[in-house]
Amino acid sequence: MSVALEETVRVRPRPDPLPQRGLAWWTAHAPWILAAAALLTALLTLRGRDLGLAACGASVALLLSALARVSLHVFCKVAHLSCGVLALGILDGAEVAGSYVAGAGALAVAALLARSFARLVHPEVAPLAGRLPWIFPASLRGAAIRFGAAGLAAGVPLAFLGPTPVLRVIGIAMVPLALRAYLLTLLAERTARAIWSLAVAAELLLLAALATTHGPLGAAWAAIVAETALFAGSAFVVARRTGVAPLAQLQLGGIACAMVIVLLLTLRGDADFLLLGGIALGVLAGALFWPRRG
Repeated sequence: MSVALEETVRVRPRPDPLPQRGLAWWTAHAPWILAAAALLTALLTLRGRDLGLAACGASVALLLSALARVSLHVFCKVAHLSCGVLALGILDGAEVAGSYVAGAGALAVAALLARSFARLVHPEVAPLAGRLPWIFPASLRGAAIRFGAAGLAAGVPLAFLGPTPVLRVIGIAMVPLALRAYLLTLLAERTARAIWSLAVAAELLLLAALATTHGPLGAAWAAIVAETALFAGSAFVVARRTGVAPLAQLQLGGIACAMVIVLLLTLRGDADFLLLGGIALGVLAGALFWPRRG
């Protein structure tokens, strides 16, 4: 009897805490390539008010397209990338909206690019959470470090060498953008939708408060807050569901200190802020090289 029972019982695999989704390589990179081509075309052929009008029209078309899909998740993504231009166009006019197009376009291209690589990395990381849990922490954190380093590599030159103040501010958002693009692909649709909804709601409130007084720079800061909220929310959910934080405490502290340094040196260039940046750099070096007890 026991032998018969043993033969009929099927051992089911442990359900993965992170869902899996496949994607062809060429389809992953098509969105950011098309977005970059459209942005360059608009910046090279249009100026000032015409650029703002074209960007506002494109934003309205994207929002209507997202509404037609009846997907809150898609609508939040589109609203995050287009609401800054549209809000500036409504509140301050097409001329002001045109001055923000380069920053909003850079943010959109970077988001699509990071998402493309994140969706390609996803099949290498997500299955390990349920099937090989002893390998999962190293895989999760290794990819997070790579995305964080890529965000720093893109954000630091943009923050210091960007031709406009808006682009320099947008450079600060590259690190949380790269990390949240990676982490959000690991989450289920329902969870990611909730995180997106909260982040976009916060961004819209900030736009209402900052766009009228600070113009394009206020819209850029609203985008930074939204990107940081997306990263924090996705990191919290991944850590709660898998028991593994995407970044170790030291790694998270190092990235945070690097962002603070970039922030200080980007906002102001006088001696006081350079001194604060040097202090922050010293704290970072001490945290990285302080001897640890075995």
